[in-house]
Amino acid sequence: MIYHKKFKHYWLFWFKESNTFSIVDNHFKNYFDIFRSSLSFDDFVAKADLPSDVDEKIIYNNFKAFLKNCEIKVPKLRSKEFQLDLRKRQLKKLYKYEHFLFTVNTDSLRLSQLFLTAIAHLKQETKGQHPNYHFDIQNIDDHLCLFLNESLIKAVPKKDYHLIQGKFIFTLLNGLYKTHEKDWLGTLHGSTIFKNEQAALLIGTSGSGKSTACALLAAHGYSVMADDMSPLSKDHFIYYNPGAISIKSGALDLLQPYFPKLETLPSIKLNSSKGLLKYLPTRPPKTIKCTSKALILINYQPDSATNLEPISIAEILEPLIPDSWLSPLKANALSFMDWLKTQKFYKLTYSNPNEMIAEMDKLFDTFNTY
Repeated sequence: MIYHKKFKHYWLFWFKESNTFSIVDNHFKNYFDIFRSSLSFDDFVAKADLPSDVDEKIIYNNFKAFLKNCEIKVPKLRSKEFQLDLRKRQLKKLYKYEHFLFTVNTDSLRLSQLFLTAIAHLKQETKGQHPNYHFDIQNIDDHLCLFLNESLIKAVPKKDYHLIQGKFIFTLLNGLYKTHEKDWLGTLHGSTIFKNEQAALLIGTSGSGKSTACALLAAHGYSVMADDMSPLSKDHFIYYNPGAISIKSGALDLLQPYFPKLETLPSIKLNSSKGLLKYLPTRPPKTIKCTSKALILINYQPDSATNLEPISIAEILEPLIPDSWLSPLKANALSFMDWLKTQKFYKLTYSNPNEMIAEMDKLFDTFNTY
C-alpha cells in the first residue's frame, strides 16, 4: 500500500510494506500515477504522452524499479540468541533521572565509554538504591548484546554498535516515560532546542555544526530537549532526552569560554570519522515535552555570511530520514506526515556564532505569531 501527502510542489510517499518514505515533485507524481494505472508498457505510453525526446522504455523501467524497491517488504530479523554471561559483569554503574533509577553493567571500559559517557552526569552512588531497570551490555562472539532485566533485547555485529546505542536510549526513554514502542512516531536524527515555550528541531549531517549550535544556544538562554536523537510521540510532542551534547574537538576552543568544565570532561573516540568527542551536559528544560514549530537545516560554513532562508521539505528530509527510526505502524506513519505539515522548513548558514544566535532569537520571536 502507498500513502501520500502534498507539500506545496512536492509529494511525500510512505510505502507500508517497506516502511520507507520518498519525496517526489509534482512532475514525477503525475507520471507515476499514470504508470500505476497502466496495464502495460504500451498502455503507459499511450496515457503519458511523453515528450518526443525521451526514451519511453527507460522512463517506464525507472518507475518499475522505483516501485519495486519501495515495496520490498522489510524482513523481520530475528536476533541471534545469546545468553547473558553473569561472569562478564565487570563494570556496574547506577544512574538516576527524576525518580527513575537504572543500572548498567558492561564487560569492558570500552563499552562503558561508548554507551555511558553521554549519561555520566546522571551517575549515582549504588548504596541503598533499588533500580527500576537493569541493563547489561556485553560483547559475545563479536556481537554487541543489549539485555534488559537479564532478557535479550537486541544483538548486532560489533560494527553496528550504533544500533545498540539507539536501542539502549529508546528502551531507557520508554522506562522514563512509561511508554511503549507503539506510542512513538519515531526517534528523529536531530537536536531539539527550547525557549519561551517554543521549540525547533536542528538537523544536519555529521560536521554540519548542529551540536555546536545547540551548545551555543544553550549558553544563551535556550534549553536542549534532545541532542541527536529527538523522540517524537504519537500526540506530536518531542520529549526530553537527558543525554549530554556530543562536542567534536574542533569546537572546543569556541565553546570553552561558555563552558569552563569542558576542559575537565573526558574525551572518547567512537570511530575514526568523528574523532575525539566530549559530552557536555546542560541544564534540563522546565518541561519534559514540547511542540516543535520548525525544522532547521544547520549549515556551518567557514567565513560565510549568516543567512536564514525557507527551504523545501525535500531538502529537509534528505538528512533527516536515513538516520531516524520511524514507526512501521500505519497510523503512526500517517501521523508523522501530518506532523510534518505543521512544521516550517529553514536552512541556517552561518560562521559567526553571535549572528547565528541573533537569527535564532528572531525566528523564535515569530513562532508566537502562528
